[in-house]
Amino acid sequence: MKLVLANRLLDRPGGEQKQLLKLARHLVSRGHEVTIVTSYLDRDACYSSEWSGLDVRAVHHGRRRDILPGTSFVSKLQARVRAESLQASDAKAWSHLLPEEVDIINWHGANPQTGYLSSRRSTASSARWVWMCNDLPGPVYELAAQSRVRGSWVRAETYARWLTASPRAVEAVLRAQLPPGPLTVLDETNRWWWRHVFRRDAIVVPWGLDFDGLERAVRRRSPDEPLRLLAAGIMSPFRRFEDTIAAVRIARARGIDARLTIVGAPADAEYVARLRREAADLGDFVRIEGFLPSAEYETLRASSHLLVLTTRGQTWGQVTTECAAAGIPSIVNETATTLELFQDGRSCYVARFGDPTSIADRIVTAASDEDTRIRIARAAQSVARMLSWPRYCETMEEVFVRTLAGVYD
Repeated sequence: MKLVLANRLLDRPGGEQKQLLKLARHLVSRGHEVTIVTSYLDRDACYSSEWSGLDVRAVHHGRRRDILPGTSFVSKLQARVRAESLQASDAKAWSHLLPEEVDIINWHGANPQTGYLSSRRSTASSARWVWMCNDLPGPVYELAAQSRVRGSWVRAETYARWLTASPRAVEAVLRAQLPPGPLTVLDETNRWWWRHVFRRDAIVVPWGLDFDGLERAVRRRSPDEPLRLLAAGIMSPFRRFEDTIAAVRIARARGIDARLTIVGAPADAEYVARLRREAADLGDFVRIEGFLPSAEYETLRASSHLLVLTTRGQTWGQVTTECAAAGIPSIVNETATTLELFQDGRSCYVARFGDPTSIADRIVTAASDEDTRIRIARAAQSVARMLSWPRYCETMEEVFVRTLAGVYD
C-alpha cells in the first residue's frame, strides 16, 4: 500500500507524534510506502535519529527557539497555522506535498478539513481516508463539565436541545467538514459520542505504550519523605491545574507534606501567569516548570509518588498509562475515560471533577496509607502491561487493508 500519515502539527515529542512515528516505522517494516505530511514541522522535535529514513514533508519548517523566543510557542504557533490553513495558498501547498499515487490517507488528530480539502485538489483525490480522532469533536468537548451522560460530562439540557432542535444542521456541518471512510478512536466513550451525537460509528484502537523503557519497581516512600505530586500536560485552562494547586494547599493545612510539580508546554501564557499567582503563597511547595526535555521529565517522574490528572473531559491521558508503567498511581477525576482501564481503589484514586477538597482527600489517603498506595501502583502497572504499540500498529494496518478492500463502504 501507498499511505500518507498526516497531522496538522508535528511540534513536540510524545503524544500524537509518537503514535504517528510508531505507525510509520511499522508500516515501512511491512513493505508499505509511507509519506508523512504536516502543516508545521518543528526541527528540534522531529529532526532526530528516530525520524531518519522517513519521507517527511511540511508546509512550514522552523525551530521552536528561533520562531518565538521567550513567548508562548504552542498557542501562537497553533493560531498562526490555523489562520494559514484557511488560506488557499496553504491548501495548495498541502496538495503539492502529497505523492502522485496514494491509496490511503490517515489523518491523525482533530480538524482534518485542510488536508481533506487539499487532497481533493490533488492527484490523491481518489485516495481513501481513515481518520484517527483522539479527542471529542469541538462542540461536544466544549459542553463537557456539568452533568454525566454515559461516562462523559455534558450540560444535559444543552445536549438534548442541540440534538433535538437542529439535527439536520449538525449533520450538514459534519458532511461538509469531515472526510468519509472509517474513524478510529481511543476509547469506548469517544465511540459512544460519535454514534449518538454524530450518527457515525468508530473503531476503538487504544494507544500503545513503551513499557520496556518505562517499567521499574514501585518505589516505597520513607516516613520522613514528602509526598511528591506530578501534574503534566499542555498548560491550557481545560487542564484545571488550579484545582491541584488548591488541593495541595488543603492537604498541607491538614498536616500532609505534599509538594507539587507542574510540567507541560505553556500553551496559554495568561493561564500560566494565573497559576503562578495562585501558587505564590505555597512557595517552593509548588513548582511550575513548563516544558522539560525528555531526560529531565523522566527523572522528575521517577522521583514522584502520585500523578494528579484534573483535566476536563480527558479522553485518554497517555501520561496516566506511562506513569502507571513507571510504578506511579494516579488521582483522576470521574470524567476521565482512563477509567475504562483503571478502577477506583484498585488501580487508581478517583476524585470529583472540579473539586479541590475531593482531590485533597485522595492526597491525604495516599500519604496516610503507604501500603495501599503501593498496592494500587502495582495494580496500575499490571493494567499498563496490556497496552502494546505492536498491537496498535497491527490493528491500524488491518484497518487500512480493509479500507482499501472496501469493507467499510
